[in-house]
Amino acid sequence: MLFEEEDEVSLDELIEDIQIDNENIYISDSGKAIELIAQLVHNESNPKGNGLVQVKEKIKDLFQLMNDCDIPDMFEQQRKFEVLLERLSEWGTAGILRGKHVVSLGGRFSSGKSQFINAVTGMEDTLPVDQNPTTSVSSYIVHADVDEIEVNTKFGYSAKLSKEAMRALSHEFYNKYSIGFSSVLENIIIRTKKYEIDDSIVLLDTPGYSKADVDDNVRERTSDRQKAHDKLAITDYLIWLVDVTKGTITSEDLDFIRGLRLNNKILVVFTKADKRTPEAVQEVVRLAKETIWNAGIDCYAVTAYSSFEKKEYGENNIETFFSEVVRNKVSENDIIEQISILSADIQKMIVNEKKLSKRREKRYFEVLSDTKNITSVESIAKLWKYENIRLMKIDRVSDMFKKLVEELHQIINVQ
Repeated sequence: MLFEEEDEVSLDELIEDIQIDNENIYISDSGKAIELIAQLVHNESNPKGNGLVQVKEKIKDLFQLMNDCDIPDMFEQQRKFEVLLERLSEWGTAGILRGKHVVSLGGRFSSGKSQFINAVTGMEDTLPVDQNPTTSVSSYIVHADVDEIEVNTKFGYSAKLSKEAMRALSHEFYNKYSIGFSSVLENIIIRTKKYEIDDSIVLLDTPGYSKADVDDNVRERTSDRQKAHDKLAITDYLIWLVDVTKGTITSEDLDFIRGLRLNNKILVVFTKADKRTPEAVQEVVRLAKETIWNAGIDCYAVTAYSSFEKKEYGENNIETFFSEVVRNKVSENDIIEQISILSADIQKMIVNEKKLSKRREKRYFEVLSDTKNITSVESIAKLWKYENIRLMKIDRVSDMFKKLVEELHQIINVQ
Protein backbone atom coordinates (compact mmCIF):
# COMPACT_ATOMS: atom_id res chain seq x y z
CA MET A 1 0.00 0.00 0.00
CA LEU A 2 1.20 3.51 -0.79
CA PHE A 3 -0.71 5.09 2.10
CA GLU A 4 -1.25 4.23 5.73
CA GLU A 5 -4.76 4.27 7.22
CA GLU A 6 -4.50 7.85 8.51
CA ASP A 7 -3.44 9.11 5.05
CA GLU A 8 -6.57 7.91 3.28
CA VAL A 9 -8.79 10.62 1.85
CA SER A 10 -12.53 10.30 1.41
CA LEU A 11 -14.27 10.88 -1.91
CA ASP A 12 -16.13 13.86 -0.41
CA GLU A 13 -12.84 15.48 0.59
CA LEU A 14 -11.43 14.98 -2.89
CA ILE A 15 -14.50 16.57 -4.47
CA GLU A 16 -14.26 19.45 -2.01
CA ASP A 17 -10.63 20.04 -3.01
CA ILE A 18 -11.55 20.08 -6.68
CA GLN A 19 -14.34 22.56 -6.07
CA ILE A 20 -12.06 24.89 -4.13
CA ASP A 21 -9.43 24.67 -6.88
CA ASN A 22 -12.01 25.57 -9.52
CA GLU A 23 -13.16 28.59 -7.52
CA ASN A 24 -10.06 30.68 -8.21
CA ILE A 25 -11.50 34.17 -7.83
CA TYR A 26 -9.43 35.55 -10.74
CA ILE A 27 -11.04 32.99 -13.03
CA SER A 28 -14.58 32.78 -11.68
CA ASP A 29 -15.02 36.55 -11.20
CA SER A 30 -14.66 38.52 -14.46
CA GLY A 31 -14.12 41.74 -12.50
CA LYS A 32 -11.15 40.21 -10.69
CA ALA A 33 -9.89 38.88 -14.02
CA ILE A 34 -9.89 42.41 -15.42
CA GLU A 35 -8.04 43.65 -12.33
CA LEU A 36 -5.35 41.01 -12.85
CA ILE A 37 -4.95 41.91 -16.53
CA ALA A 38 -4.70 45.61 -15.65
CA GLN A 39 -2.08 44.86 -13.01
CA LEU A 40 0.09 43.07 -15.55
CA VAL A 41 -0.45 45.38 -18.51
CA HIS A 42 -0.22 48.86 -17.02
CA ASN A 43 1.62 51.92 -18.34
CA GLU A 44 3.75 53.52 -15.65
CA SER A 45 6.08 56.20 -16.98
CA ASN A 46 9.43 54.70 -15.90
CA PRO A 47 9.59 50.92 -16.02
CA LYS A 48 12.65 49.55 -14.23
CA GLY A 49 13.93 47.60 -17.24
CA ASN A 50 13.38 50.37 -19.77
CA GLY A 51 17.04 51.46 -19.81
CA LEU A 52 18.32 48.04 -20.83
CA VAL A 53 15.56 47.67 -23.43
CA GLN A 54 16.69 50.97 -24.99
CA VAL A 55 20.33 49.85 -24.97
CA LYS A 56 19.39 46.66 -26.80
CA GLU A 57 17.63 48.71 -29.49
CA LYS A 58 20.64 51.05 -29.80
CA ILE A 59 22.95 48.05 -30.15
CA LYS A 60 21.05 46.95 -33.26
CA ASP A 61 21.32 50.43 -34.82
CA LEU A 62 24.99 50.73 -33.89
CA PHE A 63 26.04 47.42 -35.40
CA GLN A 64 24.04 48.16 -38.54
CA LEU A 65 26.12 51.32 -38.94
CA MET A 66 29.28 49.28 -38.31
CA ASN A 67 28.26 46.96 -41.14
CA ASP A 68 27.70 50.00 -43.36
CA CYS A 69 31.29 51.00 -42.57
CA ASP A 70 32.51 47.57 -43.68
CA ILE A 71 34.17 46.92 -40.33
CA PRO A 72 35.02 43.17 -40.42
CA ASP A 73 33.84 40.51 -37.95
CA MET A 74 31.10 42.72 -36.53
CA PHE A 75 28.36 40.12 -36.89
CA GLU A 76 30.11 37.81 -34.42
CA GLN A 77 30.82 40.70 -32.04
CA GLN A 78 27.17 41.75 -32.20
CA ARG A 79 26.04 38.21 -31.37
CA LYS A 80 28.37 38.07 -28.36
CA PHE A 81 27.18 41.48 -27.14
CA GLU A 82 23.50 40.57 -27.44
CA VAL A 83 24.06 37.30 -25.52
CA LEU A 84 25.78 39.19 -22.70
CA LEU A 85 23.00 41.79 -22.58
CA GLU A 86 20.44 39.00 -22.36
CA ARG A 87 22.37 37.49 -19.47
CA LEU A 88 22.64 40.93 -17.88
CA SER A 89 18.88 41.42 -18.05
CA GLU A 90 18.43 38.12 -16.23
CA TRP A 91 21.30 38.83 -13.83
CA GLY A 92 19.83 42.17 -12.89
CA THR A 93 16.30 40.90 -12.25
CA ALA A 94 15.69 42.11 -8.70
CA GLY A 95 19.29 41.15 -7.92
CA ILE A 96 18.25 37.56 -7.20
CA LEU A 97 20.96 35.97 -9.34
CA ARG A 98 23.92 37.86 -7.97
CA GLY A 99 26.38 35.52 -6.34
CA LYS A 100 24.08 32.55 -7.01
CA HIS A 101 24.30 29.33 -8.98
CA VAL A 102 21.50 29.08 -11.57
CA VAL A 103 20.20 25.56 -12.15
CA SER A 104 17.66 25.39 -14.96
CA LEU A 105 15.03 22.73 -15.52
CA GLY A 106 14.48 21.85 -19.17
CA GLY A 107 12.47 19.31 -21.14
CA ARG A 108 9.34 18.86 -23.17
CA PHE A 109 5.90 20.06 -22.11
CA SER A 110 4.38 17.82 -19.45
CA SER A 111 7.76 16.40 -18.45
CA GLY A 112 7.02 17.12 -14.78
CA LYS A 113 9.31 20.12 -14.19
CA SER A 114 7.00 21.99 -11.82
CA GLN A 115 6.12 18.89 -9.80
CA PHE A 116 9.82 18.07 -9.54
CA ILE A 117 10.68 21.56 -8.22
CA ASN A 118 7.81 21.51 -5.75
CA ALA A 119 9.04 18.17 -4.42
CA VAL A 120 12.82 18.71 -4.20
CA THR A 121 12.51 22.19 -2.67
CA GLY A 122 9.73 21.32 -0.26
CA MET A 123 7.47 24.05 -1.69
CA GLU A 124 4.62 21.57 -1.99
CA ASP A 125 2.08 23.06 -4.43
CA THR A 126 3.53 26.57 -4.91
CA LEU A 127 4.29 26.13 -8.61
CA PRO A 128 1.23 25.42 -10.77
CA VAL A 129 1.54 22.03 -12.44
CA ASP A 130 -1.09 22.37 -15.17
CA GLN A 131 0.63 24.87 -17.42
CA ASN A 132 -0.05 24.71 -21.10
CA PRO A 133 1.95 26.13 -24.04
CA THR A 134 -0.19 29.27 -24.19
CA THR A 135 0.24 30.28 -20.56
CA SER A 136 3.63 28.96 -19.41
CA VAL A 137 6.20 31.50 -18.20
CA SER A 138 9.76 31.03 -16.91
CA SER A 139 9.87 31.04 -13.12
CA TYR A 140 12.81 31.66 -10.79
CA ILE A 141 12.63 30.04 -7.36
CA VAL A 142 14.91 31.42 -4.66
CA HIS A 143 15.24 31.07 -0.90
CA ALA A 144 14.16 34.15 1.07
CA ASP A 145 13.08 35.21 4.53
CA VAL A 146 9.61 36.00 3.26
CA ASP A 147 7.15 34.30 0.90
CA GLU A 148 6.59 36.57 -2.08
CA ILE A 149 5.67 36.28 -5.76
CA GLU A 150 6.79 38.92 -8.25
CA VAL A 151 6.13 39.05 -11.99
CA ASN A 152 8.25 41.00 -14.45
CA THR A 153 6.77 42.00 -17.79
CA LYS A 154 8.46 42.29 -21.16
CA PHE A 155 7.87 46.05 -20.91
CA GLY A 156 10.04 46.46 -17.82
CA TYR A 157 7.25 46.64 -15.23
CA SER A 158 6.91 44.45 -12.17
CA ALA A 159 4.05 43.58 -9.85
CA LYS A 160 3.52 41.55 -6.68
CA LEU A 161 0.95 38.77 -6.91
CA SER A 162 -0.84 36.57 -4.44
CA LYS A 163 -0.45 32.80 -4.73
CA GLU A 164 -3.99 32.58 -6.07
CA ALA A 165 -3.32 35.23 -8.70
CA MET A 166 -0.20 33.41 -9.88
CA ARG A 167 -2.16 30.17 -10.18
CA ALA A 168 -4.64 31.97 -12.38
CA LEU A 169 -1.86 32.81 -14.83
CA SER A 170 -1.53 29.20 -15.82
CA HIS A 171 -4.78 27.63 -14.69
CA GLU A 172 -7.97 27.88 -16.74
CA PHE A 173 -7.71 31.61 -17.39
CA TYR A 174 -6.90 31.09 -21.05
CA ASN A 175 -9.65 28.52 -21.49
CA LYS A 176 -12.24 30.95 -20.13
CA TYR A 177 -11.02 34.33 -21.41
CA SER A 178 -8.74 33.34 -24.35
CA ILE A 179 -5.98 35.50 -22.90
CA GLY A 180 -2.49 34.09 -22.39
CA PHE A 181 0.25 35.84 -20.44
CA SER A 182 3.35 34.24 -21.97
CA SER A 183 3.56 37.08 -24.52
CA VAL A 184 3.36 39.69 -21.75
CA LEU A 185 5.42 38.26 -18.88
CA GLU A 186 9.20 37.98 -18.96
CA ASN A 187 9.43 35.84 -15.84
CA ILE A 188 8.04 35.05 -12.41
CA ILE A 189 10.19 35.28 -9.27
CA ILE A 190 9.08 33.10 -6.37
CA ARG A 191 10.75 33.88 -3.05
CA THR A 192 10.03 31.24 -0.47
CA LYS A 193 10.94 30.23 3.06
CA LYS A 194 10.21 26.63 2.08
CA TYR A 195 13.50 25.77 0.40
CA GLU A 196 15.17 22.50 1.27
CA ILE A 197 18.14 22.79 -1.10
CA ASP A 198 21.18 25.03 -0.64
CA ASP A 199 20.16 28.71 -0.65
CA SER A 200 23.06 29.61 -2.96
CA ILE A 201 21.12 27.85 -5.74
CA VAL A 202 18.40 29.56 -7.79
CA LEU A 203 16.16 27.20 -9.75
CA LEU A 204 14.76 28.24 -13.12
CA ASP A 205 11.63 26.48 -14.32
CA THR A 206 11.48 26.99 -18.10
CA PRO A 207 8.57 26.38 -20.49
CA GLY A 208 8.68 23.11 -22.39
CA TYR A 209 10.84 23.40 -25.50
CA SER A 210 8.43 21.50 -27.74
CA LYS A 211 4.68 21.55 -27.94
CA ALA A 212 4.41 19.23 -30.94
CA ASP A 213 2.18 16.95 -28.90
CA VAL A 214 -0.40 19.66 -28.30
CA ASP A 215 -0.16 22.19 -31.11
CA ASP A 216 0.23 21.82 -34.88
CA ASN A 217 1.06 25.52 -35.40
CA VAL A 218 4.61 25.30 -36.78
CA ARG A 219 5.34 29.02 -36.35
CA GLU A 220 4.33 29.07 -32.67
CA ARG A 221 6.14 25.81 -32.04
CA THR A 222 9.35 27.24 -33.55
CA SER A 223 8.98 30.42 -31.48
CA ASP A 224 8.52 28.47 -28.24
CA ARG A 225 11.52 26.31 -29.06
CA GLN A 226 13.64 29.43 -29.58
CA LYS A 227 12.44 30.97 -26.30
CA ALA A 228 13.35 27.80 -24.41
CA HIS A 229 16.72 27.67 -26.16
CA ASP A 230 17.52 31.30 -25.30
CA LYS A 231 16.73 30.74 -21.61
CA LEU A 232 18.63 27.49 -21.27
CA ALA A 233 21.66 28.51 -23.35
CA ILE A 234 22.67 31.17 -20.80
CA THR A 235 22.25 28.98 -17.74
CA ASP A 236 25.05 27.65 -15.55
CA TYR A 237 23.69 24.15 -14.95
CA LEU A 238 20.94 22.08 -16.51
CA ILE A 239 18.68 19.33 -15.23
CA TRP A 240 16.89 17.73 -18.17
CA LEU A 241 13.60 16.06 -17.32
CA VAL A 242 11.92 13.26 -19.25
CA ASP A 243 8.56 11.63 -18.51
CA VAL A 244 9.41 7.97 -17.90
CA THR A 245 5.98 6.94 -19.21
CA LYS A 246 6.95 8.33 -22.63
CA GLY A 247 9.92 5.98 -22.91
CA THR A 248 13.59 6.81 -23.29
CA ILE A 249 15.18 10.16 -24.16
CA THR A 250 14.41 11.16 -27.76
CA SER A 251 16.74 12.20 -30.57
CA GLU A 252 14.94 15.56 -30.57
CA ASP A 253 15.89 16.02 -26.90
CA LEU A 254 19.50 15.14 -27.66
CA ASP A 255 19.69 17.54 -30.62
CA PHE A 256 18.25 20.33 -28.49
CA ILE A 257 20.71 19.71 -25.64
CA ARG A 258 23.69 19.63 -28.01
CA GLY A 259 22.56 22.93 -29.52
CA LEU A 260 22.81 24.65 -26.11
CA ARG A 261 26.62 24.22 -26.05
CA LEU A 262 26.74 24.19 -22.24
CA ASN A 263 30.01 24.27 -20.32
CA ASN A 264 28.94 21.99 -17.47
CA LYS A 265 27.70 18.41 -17.30
CA ILE A 266 23.94 17.95 -17.29
CA LEU A 267 21.80 15.78 -15.03
CA VAL A 268 19.06 13.75 -16.74
CA VAL A 269 16.08 12.84 -14.55
CA PHE A 270 13.22 10.56 -15.58
CA THR A 271 10.14 11.82 -13.74
CA LYS A 272 6.94 10.05 -12.64
CA ALA A 273 8.94 6.96 -11.71
CA ASP A 274 6.06 5.72 -9.55
CA LYS A 275 4.05 5.20 -12.75
CA ARG A 276 6.26 2.27 -13.80
CA THR A 277 7.64 -0.78 -12.03
CA PRO A 278 11.14 -0.41 -10.55
CA GLU A 279 12.42 -2.93 -13.09
CA ALA A 280 10.95 -0.96 -16.00
CA VAL A 281 12.41 2.29 -14.64
CA GLN A 282 15.82 0.69 -14.26
CA GLU A 283 15.74 -0.49 -17.88
CA VAL A 284 14.75 2.97 -19.16
CA VAL A 285 17.63 4.56 -17.22
CA ARG A 286 20.08 1.95 -18.54
CA LEU A 287 19.06 2.54 -22.17
CA ALA A 288 19.17 6.32 -21.70
CA LYS A 289 22.73 6.17 -20.33
CA GLU A 290 23.81 4.25 -23.40
CA THR A 291 21.98 6.60 -25.77
CA ILE A 292 23.36 9.76 -24.15
CA TRP A 293 26.89 8.33 -24.14
CA ASN A 294 26.66 7.47 -27.86
CA ALA A 295 25.34 10.99 -28.56
CA GLY A 296 28.52 12.47 -27.07
CA ILE A 297 26.71 14.56 -24.44
CA ASP A 298 28.65 15.32 -21.26
CA CYS A 299 26.32 13.88 -18.64
CA TYR A 300 26.74 13.95 -14.87
CA ALA A 301 24.28 11.10 -14.29
CA VAL A 302 20.97 9.61 -15.40
CA THR A 303 18.45 8.89 -12.66
CA ALA A 304 14.72 8.53 -11.97
CA TYR A 305 12.49 10.34 -9.49
CA SER A 306 8.93 10.31 -8.22
CA SER A 307 7.63 13.75 -7.22
CA PHE A 308 4.56 12.03 -5.77
CA GLU A 309 6.66 9.90 -3.43
CA LYS A 310 9.50 12.48 -3.14
CA LYS A 311 11.85 9.62 -3.80
CA GLU A 312 14.79 9.00 -6.13
CA TYR A 313 15.02 5.54 -7.62
CA GLY A 314 18.56 4.18 -7.42
CA GLU A 315 21.60 6.25 -6.42
CA ASN A 316 21.40 9.63 -4.71
CA ASN A 317 22.39 11.58 -7.85
CA ILE A 318 20.12 14.60 -7.45
CA GLU A 319 21.47 15.59 -4.03
CA THR A 320 25.09 15.01 -5.08
CA PHE A 321 24.52 17.07 -8.26
CA PHE A 322 23.32 20.04 -6.18
CA SER A 323 26.31 19.58 -3.85
CA GLU A 324 28.67 19.63 -6.85
CA VAL A 325 27.04 22.83 -8.10
CA VAL A 326 27.54 24.55 -4.73
CA ARG A 327 31.23 23.60 -4.67
CA ASN A 328 31.85 25.17 -8.07
CA LYS A 329 32.66 28.81 -8.69
CA VAL A 330 29.72 31.14 -9.29
CA SER A 331 29.95 32.34 -12.90
CA GLU A 332 27.14 34.91 -12.99
CA ASN A 333 29.39 37.66 -11.60
CA ASP A 334 31.66 37.33 -14.64
CA ILE A 335 29.08 39.02 -16.89
CA ILE A 336 30.22 42.55 -16.04
CA GLU A 337 33.84 41.66 -16.69
CA GLN A 338 32.91 39.97 -19.97
CA ILE A 339 31.00 43.06 -21.11
CA SER A 340 34.00 45.26 -20.27
CA ILE A 341 36.43 42.98 -22.14
CA LEU A 342 34.17 42.71 -25.20
CA SER A 343 33.58 46.48 -25.20
CA ALA A 344 37.32 47.11 -25.12
CA ASP A 345 37.89 44.64 -27.97
CA ILE A 346 35.22 46.27 -30.13
CA GLN A 347 36.55 49.76 -29.41
CA LYS A 348 40.05 48.56 -30.36
CA MET A 349 38.70 47.19 -33.66
CA ILE A 350 37.01 50.52 -34.38
CA VAL A 351 40.25 52.44 -33.67
CA ASN A 352 42.30 50.08 -35.85
CA GLU A 353 39.83 50.41 -38.74
CA LYS A 354 39.99 54.18 -38.40
CA LYS A 355 43.82 54.10 -38.64
CA LEU A 356 43.71 51.85 -41.70
CA SER A 357 41.11 54.05 -43.38
CA LYS A 358 43.18 57.18 -42.66
CA ARG A 359 46.28 55.61 -44.22
CA ARG A 360 44.32 54.61 -47.31
CA GLU A 361 42.73 58.05 -47.58
CA LYS A 362 46.15 59.70 -47.31
CA ARG A 363 47.64 57.36 -49.91
CA TYR A 364 44.78 57.98 -52.35
CA PHE A 365 45.24 61.75 -51.95
CA GLU A 366 48.98 61.48 -52.61
CA VAL A 367 48.39 59.39 -55.74
CA LEU A 368 45.63 61.74 -56.83
CA SER A 369 48.00 64.72 -56.53
CA ASP A 370 50.70 63.07 -58.68
CA THR A 371 48.69 61.40 -61.44
CA LYS A 372 48.08 63.09 -64.79
CA ASN A 373 45.83 60.44 -66.36
CA ILE A 374 42.24 61.67 -66.29
CA THR A 375 40.83 58.11 -66.15
CA SER A 376 43.02 57.25 -63.19
CA VAL A 377 42.08 60.52 -61.52
CA GLU A 378 38.38 59.68 -61.65
CA SER A 379 38.90 56.18 -60.25
CA ILE A 380 41.22 57.29 -57.44
CA ALA A 381 38.94 60.23 -56.62
CA LYS A 382 36.06 57.79 -56.06
CA LEU A 383 38.22 55.70 -53.71
CA TRP A 384 39.39 58.83 -51.88
CA LYS A 385 35.79 60.01 -51.50
CA TYR A 386 34.69 56.56 -50.24
CA GLU A 387 37.40 56.56 -47.54
CA ASN A 388 36.47 60.10 -46.47
CA ILE A 389 32.82 59.10 -46.05
CA ARG A 390 33.89 55.89 -44.28
CA LEU A 391 36.08 57.87 -41.88
CA MET A 392 33.15 60.11 -40.96
CA LYS A 393 30.98 57.05 -40.34
CA ILE A 394 33.67 55.40 -38.22
CA ASP A 395 34.00 58.58 -36.14
CA ARG A 396 30.26 58.52 -35.62
CA VAL A 397 30.37 54.80 -34.70
CA SER A 398 33.15 55.44 -32.19
CA ASP A 399 31.22 58.25 -30.48
CA MET A 400 28.00 56.20 -30.43
CA PHE A 401 29.76 53.16 -28.99
CA LYS A 402 31.47 55.15 -26.23
CA LYS A 403 28.15 56.71 -25.19
CA LEU A 404 26.43 53.33 -25.31
CA VAL A 405 29.05 51.74 -23.04
CA GLU A 406 28.77 54.65 -20.60
CA GLU A 407 24.99 54.26 -20.57
CA LEU A 408 25.33 50.51 -20.05
CA HIS A 409 27.64 50.99 -17.06
CA GLN A 410 25.19 53.47 -15.54
CA ILE A 411 22.46 50.83 -15.80
CA ILE A 412 24.77 48.20 -14.26
CA ASN A 413 25.59 50.46 -11.32
CA VAL A 414 21.94 50.92 -10.36
CA GLN A 415 20.93 47.27 -10.79
